[in-house]
Amino acid sequence: MKAKLLAILVVAMLVAGVAMADPEDGAKGKVWVDVVANVAVNFVGTGYLGQIQTGKIEGELEFRIDANTEAVDLYLCVSDLWKGNDPAGTEVTPIPVVLDWGVKVDCENANEVAGGDNRLAYISAQTCTIEAKEGIFPAVMTETGRFESSQNGHFSQSVWVYPKWYQADDEKPMGEYSGYVKLVCAVVPVVGPIPAGI
Repeated sequence: MKAKLLAILVVAMLVAGVAMADPEDGAKGKVWVDVVANVAVNFVGTGYLGQIQTGKIEGELEFRIDANTEAVDLYLCVSDLWKGNDPAGTEVTPIPVVLDWGVKVDCENANEVAGGDNRLAYISAQTCTIEAKEGIFPAVMTETGRFESSQNGHFSQSVWVYPKWYQADDEKPMGEYSGYVKLVCAVVPVVGPIPAGI
């Protein structure tokens, strides 16, 4: 009987010992973050187009694009050139954009995909506006082209655009005519697998 009671007490002590917590414990949980697409566009060139009497005016404008995706979508808005930089108040007809040319786009380390010719045609039915401190400039919009960088995992380079205008009036009043060219860039996110656990 004493042996049986002793055996029961030993088992009870062992069970009680197993049920006791350790003096320290811990747990882990996996965490993650998604770095999302990001882009910055800056005008870094000079906007001076030279002197003209009559004829074609060709621009060469430099922009800088920095994006964390290899592919970007680009389009432009290009305004006419207005006397006194005043689209709302001038009485002088502006120098118009040459629409049948479109805009050539030359990237430092990228090319238009899907057999594109690096030229963005104007969309005849599509207009846009460019807001500036002098007012709102009516403009024409190009189609959107997708350009892919030869850089590994990013698009960080200079981009030159070449819009054209045409001055056909022999009696156009002398002076400075100006407007705006806006390059719009949208990142093309890489779509990957959905992380486990979501």
